[in-house]
Amino acid sequence: MPQMTTILIIDDNPDDRTLYRRYLSRRSDAKDWKFQEAGLGTEGMAIYRDQPVDCVLLDHNLPDMTGLDFIREASDSIDKEVPILVLTGQGSEPIAVQSMKLGAVDYLVKGEVTADNLNSAITSAMARFELESRLREKEREMESFAFAAAHDLKSPVQKIGSFCGILTARMKDADEDVLDIAQRIEANAARLSVLIDRLLEFARMGRSEAGFANVDLGTVLGVVADNLSVPLEEGGGEIIVGDLPVVYGDQTALVQLFQNLVGNGLKFQGGDVRPRVEVSSREMDGDRHEIRVEDNGIGMEEEDLAKIFQPLTRLHARSRFDGTGLGLTTAKKAAEQHGGSIRVESQVGQGTAFYVVLPDQRLGAPGGTLLPAAGDHIQ
Repeated sequence: MPQMTTILIIDDNPDDRTLYRRYLSRRSDAKDWKFQEAGLGTEGMAIYRDQPVDCVLLDHNLPDMTGLDFIREASDSIDKEVPILVLTGQGSEPIAVQSMKLGAVDYLVKGEVTADNLNSAITSAMARFELESRLREKEREMESFAFAAAHDLKSPVQKIGSFCGILTARMKDADEDVLDIAQRIEANAARLSVLIDRLLEFARMGRSEAGFANVDLGTVLGVVADNLSVPLEEGGGEIIVGDLPVVYGDQTALVQLFQNLVGNGLKFQGGDVRPRVEVSSREMDGDRHEIRVEDNGIGMEEEDLAKIFQPLTRLHARSRFDGTGLGLTTAKKAAEQHGGSIRVESQVGQGTAFYVVLPDQRLGAPGGTLLPAAGDHIQ
């Protein structure tokens, strides 16, 4: 016997609910479908939370909450992934786009719903959601594998480095070539250990959203400045920070994100220029903020911009600029973990600007743990 597919229709208009149910009942496989209905968002959330649901047809304008509120609550508080199709009014496309950014898979305009486009939208949404769920599962499997592999490699690599250090100390009178080989092995073991640490950081990121809270980005940049105090002092650099917003996210991941961007700005410099990184922000539509991280460094060729977020990508020889090639990959993953994005603009000799889009703070969300205050190099 085929498994029943449950469609949850949340709409405060009973006539609309009846119409949608009648449209969906015309399907050839309608005998394998059943419907749950709710006139309020809270009623729909109770069904969504406690009963099996395969797809949600959600009216954006509900008496007790908006569709955006429903999507946020569904994604924040319930360990369940279900495709949500949003119904909006005419001229509400920005709301529909915002709904999709929060997790809805598609939208239809009320008043333009027909049996054909409703059935097509739900079929496509469920099929696409199933494919995306499989891809997410494969990504989680790969992340778990990378985490386990990096974790298992860390101990033997550390031992190789330690043993090489012991051998080097005991071979003070050894042949110069032999001593050089031992020192090279020790240096490469140390470099591999750093790479494994970065792989572990990358694999850990996104494994849980339990730590999400309202986070002050000004405080985050203070921690970044403290963490980068050595390169700041050695290079005589400065970090200039404007007014930054409070966003909803994981403060540890946000520190990693901006430390990678600011650290690159301080590192990739040429000549006698004093390193400078400026961090500013602007509000965007849809409860989002765009954070700009701009430096006065050496810049990049246009053809390199498309590949810098790929894992283990290096544009310069290690002898000139040290690094693992995972910093920007980690930054991109952190931005996407927050439902945001990152892009870059750059010209050779003109510096680089990264643009990070992050969600606004959420009312009622907990505040993040207070981080250390800003260091002396932040303005």
